[in-house]
Amino acid sequence: TYTTTDLAMHSVSTPVAGCMTSAETVIVMIENTGLDTIYCSVTPVQINVNVTGANTDATSIIVNTGTFDPGTISPFTVGTVDLRQYGENFFDAYLSCSADAFFFNDTLLEQDTILTNNPYIYSFYPTEDSVCMGSDAQLGALYGGADGMFAVTEFINDSVKLIPDNDINGISYYFDVNIDVPANSIHYVYIDSLIHLSDEDLDIYLFAPDGSGIELSTDNGGSDDNYIHTYFKETALNTITTATPPMSGYYQPEESFMNLTGSSLGLWKIKIVDDQTSNTGLVYKTRLAFLSSDPYTYTWWPSGTLNDSTLANPTSTITTNTMYYHQVSVSGCESLIDSIYIVVLDTPSVNLGTDQTICDTTTIILDAGNMGSTYNWSTGGTTQTDTIPGSSLSIGNNDVSVIVTNAYGCTDTDTVNIEVIVCSNIEEPEQYVLIYPNPVKDVLVLDLGSTKTGQYVFAMEDMNGKTVVNKEFNYENSPVKIQLTPAESGIYIIKVTGEDAVYTTKCIIE
Repeated sequence: TYTTTDLAMHSVSTPVAGCMTSAETVIVMIENTGLDTIYCSVTPVQINVNVTGANTDATSIIVNTGTFDPGTISPFTVGTVDLRQYGENFFDAYLSCSADAFFFNDTLLEQDTILTNNPYIYSFYPTEDSVCMGSDAQLGALYGGADGMFAVTEFINDSVKLIPDNDINGISYYFDVNIDVPANSIHYVYIDSLIHLSDEDLDIYLFAPDGSGIELSTDNGGSDDNYIHTYFKETALNTITTATPPMSGYYQPEESFMNLTGSSLGLWKIKIVDDQTSNTGLVYKTRLAFLSSDPYTYTWWPSGTLNDSTLANPTSTITTNTMYYHQVSVSGCESLIDSIYIVVLDTPSVNLGTDQTICDTTTIILDAGNMGSTYNWSTGGTTQTDTIPGSSLSIGNNDVSVIVTNAYGCTDTDTVNIEVIVCSNIEEPEQYVLIYPNPVKDVLVLDLGSTKTGQYVFAMEDMNGKTVVNKEFNYENSPVKIQLTPAESGIYIIKVTGEDAVYTTKCIIE
């Protein structure tokens, strides 16, 4: 049936599947199936193309020149769309024209399906997006896509093994890997054929040469059968826990490859266990795959706070919250740009003060500040202040430290040296040092008796180890007067230091 005027959406010409750009051209074919010519200058034609699926974009054009002659098919470049996100894309196209008398052929739904095979940023790691002030953050990401665009080295074990029923020892497949890369960079684990009547009975494990291991799949698949052509890949779009038998295709393992440690070099093991009764199974051919070399080109920015913006795992040194952007490419095929926001957390600042000297008969109180934090003193204390009797420390020098952790988990530490001197039962023999009066108000008389003449230093310290008087004097076998003011009332330690000896005593200032 022909109408006088009828435009129809004939077809959509989409880009060839593979590596896509941000400006892929879309062409549509419009057919005049009517009997009359349509003049676009009189009745313009609007053409729209929508992309759904992995990418979401749209483009349109208004044709307001030229003609559509009866029986002709005309191509129109509608515009460009961004198709860089990995996955399948669907194209819908439709037209509108006021002169069009028949509307049922104006739309094509999911006219074409093409696959974008660009690399993509699967996730950033570590997953924490914060760093304590003063600490460095190491950036990194996991990648998918770019299937078949880089070299992979496979290690194959094609032996046939019987899975025993309800046996925790199960069966093991071994692989002698001669590639030296981080173990957690394994590309995929592949099971060709695992025949079993109840997948939920099965546990599948992977062990690296250093003994670290992960669960690839545990009790998944219900009572249905088999694992056939199953790939465990970190960046797969679906998880193995959502898979249905025969588990064909690519799936994220139940535990991340990132939990594997050490080098890939050495003996690997895939272990398969049936932990329930009633069924045995059979396995044929398993594989491990590693990238032969790093296929990616990395770009991170802003680069000013990074040690190298072209590394896979650059180190960031920041003091303020920062948004980092990231893009990778494989052989010039670019991913979409993704980003991670790093928050800089407050870090406690701990200052226990200067080193101090105390008597074995006195007590010192140290304050770590940062109220509301948790505290770990080397003395065993767990509160903000630590009261330390001199008698609990060794005579001589003692290092006392504290680690302070705030609510964000950020830490700081400080150490102070406390010198403990013996003040209990101090004797003041005349042949060493004699001070008077004691108690004293402002002027202390110092008599060193028959001590060797020469230069000496007089120092007076309070019970917190703070020096309040420090004077040099020349001793010539006669008493020396020392001015003590201004000094507050209390007990003080007197130290007289000469060339050959140190004399220590104590005095009281009223």
